[in-house]
Amino acid sequence: MKQIFLKQTKGIKTEIQSGSKIFTFTSNGKKRIETDEEMVLINGKVRLPDGQELYAILSIDELSSGEHCTTFVWTPDGTLEDLHKTKTHINLNRTPNQIFPYQYRYTVPIHCHDHHVGPDGWSLKF
Repeated sequence: MKQIFLKQTKGIKTEIQSGSKIFTFTSNGKKRIETDEEMVLINGKVRLPDGQELYAILSIDELSSGEHCTTFVWTPDGTLEDLHKTKTHINLNRTPNQIFPYQYRYTVPIHCHDHHVGPDGWSLKF
């Protein structure tokens, strides 16, 4: 399967503000940032039900066994959007049923055991 989203969004740089700090993430990067809110922002990927993958930034709580809080994905127009926001599916040219349920995968190690992630590195479907 051609991974059109990965090809279209590879190498996009985006600044994210967390508290008083600004961090730069790259779509296909390997960054892990501890935020002021005791959360971690981490590069990853999302897999849609049809197998298409998108570069993502995942917000997780490492203090609670890797509770996954927010999923941001890069869209083909280069913006970073919250996957759970109403209009993101439009920017991905998909219906909500073509996005959910999705899986996520970290591209860098986390500092806890995420009980949502299986032995293949992909999460359960959300």
